[in-house]
Amino acid sequence: MNKYSELGKQYERMKNDEAFLLEKMSLPDERRYFISSVELTNIDLALYNLFIANDAISARSNFYTAGRISAYAHENYKDEIFLIRFFLYAILSDSSSLVARYLTFDKSKMNKSFAFHFCSAIQSIIKEDDTLLKESLVQLKKISKKDGRIYIPLRYVFSRVFRKRHVVN
Repeated sequence: MNKYSELGKQYERMKNDEAFLLEKMSLPDERRYFISSVELTNIDLALYNLFIANDAISARSNFYTAGRISAYAHENYKDEIFLIRFFLYAILSDSSSLVARYLTFDKSKMNKSFAFHFCSAIQSIIKEDDTLLKESLVQLKKISKKDGRIYIPLRYVFSRVFRKRHVVN
């Protein structure tokens, strides 16, 4: 059995898992327990579609579903939304309505974390809100000094965006 036929079987299992999970989510008493499984199954499908099937349109659709599911969990169950992966789902979905939905989120249980300030920086760039971007940069700088060098390149990228806007304007 070659690896591609095995991958095809894997894909079919993921599609079956997604159908099963979506059916479970249609039951109000079950919904809460299957949200993260639907999200992660769609990410698996997105990665398969993107890298194996070379199907960017289907991958965007899967990212969209994962982003919608994450937003739903935040809005209905107060799940944390300021995780980098959730914001990336919205961006990778290439859906202006989903991105707009993520721009409205502003509450977090983790408002002192790197993830919160990273997501806030993404929001501020899309909103063209230099005040929020500057505030996020200050916090990212504090975190990168305290928690190590791992965050410095990301802080640098956001700083460049901020400076470029002020040179152009």
